[in-house]
Amino acid sequence: MNKKNHTKDLATQRIEKLFKEAEKQYKQNPELSHRYMEIAWKLKLKTRTTIPKKYKHRICRKCQSYLVPGQNQKTRIHRSKIIKTCKECGHTKRIHLTSNKEKAKD
Repeated sequence: MNKKNHTKDLATQRIEKLFKEAEKQYKQNPELSHRYMEIAWKLKLKTRTTIPKKYKHRICRKCQSYLVPGQNQKTRIHRSKIIKTCKECGHTKRIHLTSNKEKAKD
């Protein structure tokens, strides 16, 4: 394994640990979980890695807060889109829902 891949692998592991800790700490100390997300985001940018898929929608891309649906994130469905709104900064994320028929056409 070369040095670049090793660094990215370590960064991904560290990002996963930060997300798990943010989840644990959110109820007692939301500011600390926000700080964990800031660290994870800076690590992502510095090492040019991606956030794992299972955690991708748990961070606000604008203010880097840890998102918990119903607490600091509003989620709604409108015209085959899931719209997630951060209550901290107001940033919205739209996720398009596609049917199997539309995928088969492509």
